[in-house]
Amino acid sequence: MERGLDHYRLPLKPQDVPQAMAKSLEFLAVAPHEVTVPLWAAMYLSPLAELINPAFTLWVVGPSGALKTSLATLALSHFGAFDSRTPPAQWRDTANYLEKALCLTKDLPLLIDDFAPGVGGEDVRKLEDKVEAVDRAQGNRVGRGRLRSDTSTRGRYSPRGMAVATGETLPGGHQSRMAREFVVELEKGMVNLPAFSQAQRDAALYPHAMAGYILWLRDRWADMTEGKLESKWREKRDKAQKEGQNLRLPEAVSWLWWGLALATQFAVDLGTLPKEEGDQKMEEAWGLLVKLANAQSARLEDARPGRRFLEVLGVLIAQERAVLGIRLGADGDKPAPHQELVGYHDADSVYLLPEAAHKVVADFCRRA
Repeated sequence: MERGLDHYRLPLKPQDVPQAMAKSLEFLAVAPHEVTVPLWAAMYLSPLAELINPAFTLWVVGPSGALKTSLATLALSHFGAFDSRTPPAQWRDTANYLEKALCLTKDLPLLIDDFAPGVGGEDVRKLEDKVEAVDRAQGNRVGRGRLRSDTSTRGRYSPRGMAVATGETLPGGHQSRMAREFVVELEKGMVNLPAFSQAQRDAALYPHAMAGYILWLRDRWADMTEGKLESKWREKRDKAQKEGQNLRLPEAVSWLWWGLALATQFAVDLGTLPKEEGDQKMEEAWGLLVKLANAQSARLEDARPGRRFLEVLGVLIAQERAVLGIRLGADGDKPAPHQELVGYHDADSVYLLPEAAHKVVADFCRRA
């Protein structure tokens, strides 16, 4: 086992599984459901990775002191003895290590902790390059091709489990990469400290709940293979699309919902959760996941290159660092030395000079 991954450990013979599952369900009360439901669902989704390939990264984002690492490692305690000092991976690890760790943690969640970039420079670029590599590998479920020194091929390290990341902010990047993320926002004061402290004391029972769940899945594995679970996953994905989702977000909604749905059914079968309450939890979770996906969809819209270009150009014009002349031969004011002429306007329209407008926006973004 690689260093950093040696805390993963499940009991061979889980004890008092109904009680352990009851404690696992209490994790949902540690913070608002907008935070805990996706995290809890991701834990129970991970053992299904071989069947439905969760091709996204769950991001938990919040400021320092919001307890995001503590909460994420508490969730990860379903698979072993973890705390805020023992995340299995960190963003300061090398890209090669992260790639291999995503491959080694088959049917497990890999927590990559502490995305906290500085204010600029080469280190920030390298950190965001690692995020790009992880999100794309997880989103495509394919690792990078490799060559040995003699140009012969080496094996790929393709992701085989679930990726969970924490950070003080979301990484920048292309819209296509951001679509491979499902974002949970955690603010200071959201964590219920008494409930959190009790959950930390109960965390030793979580692996017994997870081991019991895996044995429960084993007995139903034949019913879920041969595309049966995948077909049901597609049905939920299509439903999310009808409710206004786009890009990859309906898939993430369906993946998380199936993790939660099967875990809830397991709790009902154990007698830990009444069926009516379980049905209500699943219905509420669906609405919540769709709501979170809508928020992520708004972020994607804000990240569209064309929209961002026009926003920056508008700011530069408002600050009079770029100007528009008057069209149709009227004599407008000439640009001052600190200004750039980026186009013209008349009563109805704006006509941009492509090269000039691109240059002023690119220069601004480069300096920023």
